Amino acid sequence: MSIRSMMMGLASAILGSSWTSRASFTTAFGSNSGNAVCSNGSIFVAVGDSGQCATSSDGITWTSRASFTTAFGSNTARAVCSNGSIFVAVGDSGQCATSSDGGVAWTSQASFTTAFGSNSGNAVCSNGSIIVAVGASVKCATSSDGGVTWTSRASFTTAFGSNSGNAVCSNGSIFVAVGDSGQCATSSDGITWTSRASFTTAFGSNTARAVCSNGSIFVAVGDSGQCATSSDGITWTSRASFTTAFGSNTARAVCSNGSIFVAVGASGKCATSSDGGVTWTSQASFTTAFGSNTARAVCSN
Repeated sequence: MSIRSMMMGLASAILGSSWTSRASFTTAFGSNSGNAVCSNGSIFVAVGDSGQCATSSDGITWTSRASFTTAFGSNTARAVCSNGSIFVAVGDSGQCATSSDGGVAWTSQASFTTAFGSNSGNAVCSNGSIIVAVGASVKCATSSDGGVTWTSRASFTTAFGSNSGNAVCSNGSIFVAVGDSGQCATSSDGITWTSRASFTTAFGSNTARAVCSNGSIFVAVGDSGQCATSSDGITWTSRASFTTAFGSNTARAVCSNGSIFVAVGASGKCATSSDGGVTWTSQASFTTAFGSNTARAVCSN
């Protein structure tokens, strides 16, 4: 499994317990922050500040991709996902770019800006057929053609209130979005969204910054070392073990390789869970490899 980072670092690990710093990422990315990373199963793509992008086939050796900067400008890229064949990246100023060749050549997609306005796209994910992006000013947009044509979804705004959507994921059948003030909404099609009060009860008013699924369990993490899990995206349970492992640090990202969940965040913190997000273990090796830098994203191939 491979991880991305903050500022000038990247680390990779086997099952999230033993981590190695990867200097090649720093060389490819410069001093810019890496904000998101994803894999299509064979290629990793990382995006970040100043329209930076780098790709890797192994998480060890990274190559900078200037085409992304051309397509994205100097805007901050905040999220990237893949539907298996197409990579889609979104970010500040309603920017969006897509790549069909493993993150080498990128094309700017103006339709996203039309649907999203100048708002920041904070997160994007795919269930294999539909791509959903959420972001600032309670914006949500969907695409069914690989990120080329986008449609704004007002139902998300109704369900989410005035809170920003910070993360979205899918287990293949349902989308779950989380965000500011402990907000959560779900959708089976990315079009019609329903607010989920159980999440707010479990998470409190803390900002939720990331959510992921291993196919059967959803795990959400965020500020003040908060974590909640759900088997259906509707009913959520707070997990105190995460707070014990993570302290009061902000958890910025969480991912799964199908069996292990890995969460990373502020102060070089990392914690793993092998039982669906119930019991968490702090991983000091990550802090050694990453230093006290904030880790902003993590993914697995």
